[in-house]
Order: sequence, then C-alpha cells, then structure tokens
Amino acid sequence: MQSLRVLSTRLGWKVVAFKDSLASAITLPWIRRTEEEVPSADFSHPQDTFIPTTRRELTGRLLQEKGLITPGEEAKFERFGVALDGALTSLHHKILADLKQYYDPLDPDKDTLLTQKVLERDRLDREFWLLRGLDGLARKASYHELPRKYLVGLLREHNAREGVRVSVNPHNYSTLRLWVRSQQEESVEAIPLYQRAFSRVKSAVMKRKDNGKNDVSSHIYKRVILAVRHKSAQKLILKVFKEIHCSRLETLLPNGKIKMSNATQSFLVATAGTAALGLAIKSLSYIGEGMHWSSILFFTSCLVGLRIWFSYRNRRNAYMVSLSRTLYYKSIAHNRGVLTLLVDRAVDEEFKGALLAYVCLLPSEGQSLFGFRSGKPLDARDLELKVAGWLKGTYGSPDVFNCTDALTNLEMLRLLRRNEKGQLTVLPLDEALAILPSTPMHLGPWSQRRQDEEDEKIELTGRTEVGKQEKGWL
Repeated sequence: MQSLRVLSTRLGWKVVAFKDSLASAITLPWIRRTEEEVPSADFSHPQDTFIPTTRRELTGRLLQEKGLITPGEEAKFERFGVALDGALTSLHHKILADLKQYYDPLDPDKDTLLTQKVLERDRLDREFWLLRGLDGLARKASYHELPRKYLVGLLREHNAREGVRVSVNPHNYSTLRLWVRSQQEESVEAIPLYQRAFSRVKSAVMKRKDNGKNDVSSHIYKRVILAVRHKSAQKLILKVFKEIHCSRLETLLPNGKIKMSNATQSFLVATAGTAALGLAIKSLSYIGEGMHWSSILFFTSCLVGLRIWFSYRNRRNAYMVSLSRTLYYKSIAHNRGVLTLLVDRAVDEEFKGALLAYVCLLPSEGQSLFGFRSGKPLDARDLELKVAGWLKGTYGSPDVFNCTDALTNLEMLRLLRRNEKGQLTVLPLDEALAILPSTPMHLGPWSQRRQDEEDEKIELTGRTEVGKQEKGWL
C-alpha cells in the first residue's frame, strides 16, 4: 500500500507538470512576447532626404524641364554641371585621403608590413577621428545613425521568421555603430500567408499590451553601414549592406546565438512530460491490469518529441541559409572600400542638392513647372519648399529637402550671396563658369566621352603599329 501511495503521488505530480507544460505551450506564441522582444518605438527615424536619381540623370532632367533652362543656356548649364562636379569631388578628395590614413593601422585586410608600432592610445585616437569623419560623411550621404538604446532593443533575443530565437550581445563589442538610409515598408507579397495571418492575430492580442506602439518589424533599410570592433580585437570592421530587414540586424554581426523558440521548447517539454506520464503509468501496470495503452502513449510521445527536435534543426538550417545569402548577395563593400563608396555617395548627394538649389535661385524671367524657378529672391525656407515640391512631383520622393549643405557648398564655391533679410541670390552661369574649375569630369556629355575614348583607342593603336614597325614585325 505504501508503494502504491508513492506511485500515485508521483503520478499526480506528473499530471500537474503535463498540464502546466501544455498550457504554456498553448499560450507562449501569443502571451510570452514580452516587452523586451519588441524594440522601443520611441525613436522616430528622421525624414528621408535621399534624392533617388544619379548626377547625370538629374542634369538631363533639368535640361528637359520646359521653361527652366533656355536654349541659349543649355550648353553653359552642361559645362556648369561638369565644373560643379569637379569642384565638389576635389573638396572630398582630401577627406578621403585623411580617412584612409586614419584607417590604415585599423584595416583587418591590410597585407603590408607595419613600418612602426601603433600604441593602444594612438589606435583608439585614430578610431575616434575615423568614426567622426564617417559620421559626417554618412549624414551628407542622407544616412542617419541608429541610437544605442534603439539598436540594443533590435539586437535583443527575438523570434526570427524561420521559427528560431536569435540574439546578439552588444556588450561584447567595444565599438558598435550603424547608419541606415531609406527606410521603407516590406511588401506584403514577401511575407508568407501563414505568417501574415499569425502576425494579425498577435497584433490584435498585443495591441493593449504595447499601448499602441508601432511595430517596426515590417521596415526594411535600403542601405546599412556597419562599424564594429570586438572587445578582444584591435581591428575595426567596416561593411555596407543593402535591403536589410530591421529585425534581422543580428545577421550583420558576428557571434550571434540561435536557440529554440519558446513555443518549441514548451511543446518539447510537453511531449517529454507525456512520455514520462506514459512511463509512470506503465510502471503501474505491474500492480493493476488494463493499462497496456500506456506503452502506446510513451512511444507516441517519443516520436512527437523527435519530430519537434528535427523540425527545430530544419528551422535552424533555414536561418543559417538566410544568413549566408545575406552575407553573399547583400554585401556591397568591405573595410577600405567602404570609405571610397561613402565619399562617392556624399559627393552624389551634395552635387544634387547644390545643383537643385542653384537652378532654383538662378534668375529667370518666366516661371516653370511647380514654380521651381520664379526669378525672385528666396529665403532658405522658400527654397526648401520649392525644391521639395519639384522632387515630389518628379520622382515621388518624400516631400522634404534640406538645403543647409547645398547652401554651404555654394557659399564655399563663392556662387551664393545673402542679404540682410536672409534672401538668397546666385551668380549667373557666365560668372559661375569663370569661378569654377574647368577640369572635365565623368559628368560630361556622352558624345564627348565616346569621342575621347575613340581618340584614345586610335592613339594607342597607332603607337602599337609604330612599335611593331620599329621592331621589324611588320
């Protein structure tokens, strides 16, 4: 009797454990999504000021705009674009040289011998000035940096789309900074149907708990710049990625962790408890009769547990495949190449902004589409509104334009003047061309470029023929 009481007590505990595990398995996918899983939505991303066009295409669009550039100004305006591009490129060439000098002892891909030993204090000083320069260039290229608190929230342990829980500990890195550009919503077609239905159920259940906060899990960053250095490393890693989901930033960092989701763990515990229950009932079969179904319960629970385990392994492999695809297909530049790429993007944005501001302020007798060039003095606010309206109507870009950098560059090149009332005026095309350097850059006319390339080929061919004749080959 005493042994029977002990067995029934243990059996009762098993039943309670089974009920608790089963209840947690049912409620985990909806209820156990704590506030730590959801990134803080208090941070609002700045408005996107990226102009979605190239330098050449913008120049051509302005030339084609009716009433904007008169036929007599077209050739001058084309030369002005070439000269403006050359001037801005020259201004950033020194910045690129300085950044390369700072990054030289920090580059993990450096394959040349060090001529001198770099002290720890000097290395940290170089890293500080390098990151400061990168931040300035990123802002010019229409990037903005993610705050540390917001970034930590995105890297916390959370459920990935493949059904596993992933995380990265940001405290393992001495340097961790991210700049992003052009945030956009993820297309609904890219999300599987069952995940869309499940997300709607979770959103409805979690609406009260989140207090109306916006869920950022559907945002995609068109470009991401990463600067990271592990605590145990002395080299700074720089990378640029494209089209990264905001909930998958952990894929860009090393030393990430992958484990089972809470729901998978709960179901696995539930099946283990069921198997234990079947084993306990089987042990009672030696005392009583009619409990042969316990063997079926035990083996069925074991099979379900194995199925859950292999399902987790498949989801883990799917996540690793997605990670490898991100690193292979969505990586744009690495380390030293990031500096060149970022400087080029900064020149792009500054050229487009300066050109739009100059054209808008250029004196004109008529008035073109969107009132872009009205012929009367404007202040900075009116300039931003007119250029933003033209960009909105032409490219469908966000109705925002920041003219601060554009006006600064025009003033630096002595093309802009301000009066006491803050009204802005620019020099006419003839005077501007006399001030700007006339060195031809890659923005020049396609016909001129093709002619130069053909002349170069003819010259090289002629030299080859002459060389062959001198050597007696012909």
